[in-house]
Order: sequence, then structure tokens, then C-alpha cells
Amino acid sequence: MGDFIAINSYELKKSKDDRFKIPVINNISLHSTYDPQREASDLIKRHYSVLSKCNKVLILGLGMGFHVQEIIRYWVEIGMHEYQIVAIEPNLRMIEDCQIYNPIKNCNFTVYFNQDPSLLFGNLSFVNFLLSGPKIIIHPPSYSIYRGYFKEVLNYKTADKISEFISLIDDEKLREYLETAFEQEQTLEDIVDSLKKDLGSRILNKDYDFLLQAYDLLRRT
Repeated sequence: MGDFIAINSYELKKSKDDRFKIPVINNISLHSTYDPQREASDLIKRHYSVLSKCNKVLILGLGMGFHVQEIIRYWVEIGMHEYQIVAIEPNLRMIEDCQIYNPIKNCNFTVYFNQDPSLLFGNLSFVNFLLSGPKIIIHPPSYSIYRGYFKEVLNYKTADKISEFISLIDDEKLREYLETAFEQEQTLEDIVDSLKKDLGSRILNKDYDFLLQAYDLLRRT
């Protein structure tokens, strides 16, 4: 596991009624063994006032996904049909077990896995989602286990120089663009400032230049 993640034990236990698998990590049960669905409902009810006014949510911790399913259920119930849910889960085995034992079959749901927060921010889709201003919901047991990791994600500052920034990007075309369009020792701040001035010294790649501004915004926040 990564520097932020220490897994000493991992097991799946049956719920009391034998209907569900309950992950227990480092002796912490991620869900109620009596009624995990009711527990998830109680968690999400506390967020109804926020969820009724937004359609994008970032969830810290997947677990077996009961809380994700409860958000989907609530949004469908109130007539919210266009929505997006993104979960961050640093434990790949947890994601695999969720897919096996409690799969979330919804095209509006995405889970991201990366044990290194800097690589997570190299995913353009993830960054675009963050810039859309999602509300954040924490799955408390997951957060207690991966507290250091999630704090790093929430406080992440992207690299400053282009040469450092390129290594984090997983999009081959964007990497090529950064390598050919800019001096490698230039900083994002300098590049974004020049884009804002629109000096006309080169042909702008509107999609990628916007993303550079987006990454600079993340760096400053």
C-alpha cells in the first residue's frame, strides 16, 4: 500500500441476516453488521438539504457502496435524473469486492483508485469534475482508516513547473502538447498569465489551455 495507507488486516464478514458482506479493515467494520442499508440511509438523510440543491457529489470512501446507492435512490425519488457521483477509494481490493458483492450499476457513478494523490490529480476527467464544484460527502469509517490519504487529497497542491507537472499527467496528447508548446522550466503561473494576456504569439489549444488554467486554479486553492 502507499505511504498514506496502512492495511494490517482485511476480511469480509456476513451481516447478521446473511444478506450482505461487510468489510472489516484494521478491525474497523465499514458498515453495520445488522442493517447496513438502514445505516446508509441514516447517513445520507443528514445530507438531504445539500443533495436537494446539487447534482454532483464527491464521496470519500466507497466501502460496499451502500451510501452511494442511497444517494442514487434519493435523487431518483425527488426526480433528479441528471447527476454525477464520484467516489475516491484508495483500496483496490475494496473496489473489487464491491463489484462482486454489491455492484453499483449506474452510468452516472465513477470510482477512482490511486494510492498516490498526485497521480489522481493527473486524471483530466477527475480534475474537470472537481472544477464543477461537487459537494463532498465523507464515509466516516473509510475516512477513519485512510485519514492521511484523504487529507492529502483535500489539501493537494499541484506541481508548479511544467517539467514536474508532465510526469503526473496520464493523457498522452496533453503530455505531448506540454512538452512541445512550452519551456520545461516555465511555471504554470507564468503560462496562465500569458494565456490571459492573449499575446497571439502562438496558436492556442483551447481545450488544453483551459485545463492549464484549471490546474493553476487548483494549485492556488
